[in-house]
Amino acid sequence: MTDEVSEAVFAELVRYSRERYQEAFANQRLDDVLIGAAVAGSVRAGYLLIGVNSDGTNHHVRFEHPKDQSRIVFRLSHLTEDLAVARVRGHLGSVVLGYGRPVVDAAATWRAIAANNANVFAPGGEPGTVGFDADLAAGYLYAEVLLIMDLDRYIGPDLRVDLPVFASHLDGVVACLRRCLDGRLGDSKPPAAQRGAHRRDLDEARDEILIGHVIADMADAGHSVIDIAADSEYQRVRFQLAKDTLHAVVVALDRSTDRFSSTRRQATVTVQAEVKRRAPRPADLIAAWKADTEKHTGANGPRVDRKGDCVFATIRKSVALADPLGGEQRELSRCVLDTIAELRTILDPFATDGRSR
Repeated sequence: MTDEVSEAVFAELVRYSRERYQEAFANQRLDDVLIGAAVAGSVRAGYLLIGVNSDGTNHHVRFEHPKDQSRIVFRLSHLTEDLAVARVRGHLGSVVLGYGRPVVDAAATWRAIAANNANVFAPGGEPGTVGFDADLAAGYLYAEVLLIMDLDRYIGPDLRVDLPVFASHLDGVVACLRRCLDGRLGDSKPPAAQRGAHRRDLDEARDEILIGHVIADMADAGHSVIDIAADSEYQRVRFQLAKDTLHAVVVALDRSTDRFSSTRRQATVTVQAEVKRRAPRPADLIAAWKADTEKHTGANGPRVDRKGDCVFATIRKSVALADPLGGEQRELSRCVLDTIAELRTILDPFATDGRSR
């Protein structure tokens, strides 16, 4: 077999393998993509992201509107993670969507609702039935509904989201839940001054609020969330970039370095960008590997690493966490976008064949 024939066989098998890998990868990431769309749509509607919990399979996000203190909860589980099942049934997600508002005596009101057994919400109940739930620690009552959502309706094969359609559906369901809750509790009244506990709760959520603005601004640029992991101290979001030299970008916000501060208003943001090269011939790969050793940034610059045919560049910066209810909320977004531009310049020499899957 000649070199030309062997290289043609090699290229064809690699192409087929990558197509199947990308199909499986997209199927595994659809829930993360939809969570990113929920964050982007809610932030654009004026809500603040105040809570993110994700273990890679189950996702739970919370939002609060600063004007009336109303809250939205969005919980998602991917029902068709198995690729063979997804090919037959389509991509489906189980979503619990809730709308809540503060109640003066939430405990007493909740006892009255529970005593009448009036649609106390059960997440495992029948889809489409509106029920009620409570967060007594925060003083909120919710109207909630379980829905089975067709993820293919909102997310394309390239993981791009039709955000206007998804946001309109989200707004429609929230509006109906608001009417149901008001019908049960009476018309909503202007919120009283924030309690100290409530204000501290928002203050603790300042990093979630800022990462929410990052997700919304990246969505405006057409970039989709493809991985999200979060807890009370750390948020890590990976984006797939659209029509860009860069393949993906990871943004991580970590305030654990400031855990002993009384104000906890500093954090470290890490931005890592990735390029992928798909040289079709072994000779091209060998040449690229040799050239890489001459392109790495010095010890005092951003860190540059190569793993296989991927090259990563990483920059860490210290950022201030803004007041969650006042001032400019997009400082972190500007920092992230500026850093991505800086990383793109660093990685451009490595992207010998442009952006590729």
